[in-house]
Amino acid sequence: MSAGHWLWVFRGWFFNFAIYGALLPPYYAASRMDSPSFSALLGVLFSPSRGLLIFTPVVLFAVSGFVLSLRERAQRPLHIAFAGIVVGITCIVVSWEGWSGGHCFGPRLMTDVVPFLVYFVMFNFHLPAYVNQWVSRCLSASIAISAVLGVLIHAQGALRYGPWQWNYIPNYIDTSRIWDWTDPQFLRAQAPP
Repeated sequence: MSAGHWLWVFRGWFFNFAIYGALLPPYYAASRMDSPSFSALLGVLFSPSRGLLIFTPVVLFAVSGFVLSLRERAQRPLHIAFAGIVVGITCIVVSWEGWSGGHCFGPRLMTDVVPFLVYFVMFNFHLPAYVNQWVSRCLSASIAISAVLGVLIHAQGALRYGPWQWNYIPNYIDTSRIWDWTDPQFLRAQAPP
């Protein structure tokens, strides 16, 4: 790194030390972590108001894409490293009691893994030659439909105020509301009376 980069690093450390009395802010403390929770894992993947597979269903195809990516021997270590990043970030998120992300729209804490998952999704478009063309077309259509569905779901948070009000109306967000299929965040049109 150049001297300019180090200057920015030292400025950050100085700022943190001046504000927090330590080189790193307290929100990086390992003491904030617990052991991974299976219910948190289910929540970050499947809950109707925070689930990654609910808000971005196209990433479901990352599983088959990862398996297909392992066919490339030269890039296999990279693909395994990418999968390790996904697993690592997921373990960190589900080890934190605030796994739901607080006042946000959708799976905020899982956004760091989305680029890696989308990378694996693309391998579904390069199927082996022995795969039937009909299967290949159905898979491509399924990926396209789930991608459009994800865009429509995310558009609700970008274009409407009701999904944001969901965080505090009728009461502030808690884990029981995150699992409520009768009032998922992305379908909230406006605040209930």
